[in-house]
Amino acid sequence: MKLIKVFVSGLLFLVLLWVFFPKTKLYYLLEEQLFAHKITISKETVVESLFGISLEKSHLGYEGMELVEVPHVVINLYGISNTIEARDLFAKHTFFKWIPEKIETVRFSYNVWSPFNITFMAKGDFGNVEGYYHLKNGIFYATLSPVEKTKGRYKELLKYFKEDKGTYWYEKQLVLGQ
Repeated sequence: MKLIKVFVSGLLFLVLLWVFFPKTKLYYLLEEQLFAHKITISKETVVESLFGISLEKSHLGYEGMELVEVPHVVINLYGISNTIEARDLFAKHTFFKWIPEKIETVRFSYNVWSPFNITFMAKGDFGNVEGYYHLKNGIFYATLSPVEKTKGRYKELLKYFKEDKGTYWYEKQLVLGQ
């Protein structure tokens, strides 16, 4: 019985620690790390919740250029499984041939059962994209299941993909931080 009380007390302590952890400070630490890689998040309003934070009206940029408006982002921090989900993204007009103008949903996931993989998915009028980035060996892999208009509108982007039976795939070794 004493062992159960110790276990329950320890579990309660961990849950309370996680609930009251300053998640906003963790977000700003992430933002600093992204800035070191020339990625900026600006104009956002940060709202802390029980198990995460949300960003309202943020803008994503790279090397000083604003690329995408992101009206709503939810970052869920559960410890063993974490997600970042953005909805209704809108790319700036100068990048329309590389980035779809409107993206309905983008989701990044990380969990401790697969510690070296960050998985992602995106859905929009271009079709669906799914893939992963392997943290240990730097492999970035994505599959695109395009809708018909994607083939005509995003020819520049599709040049980088290889096609197999109507599905496009892309693989590259990326080394972050260089």
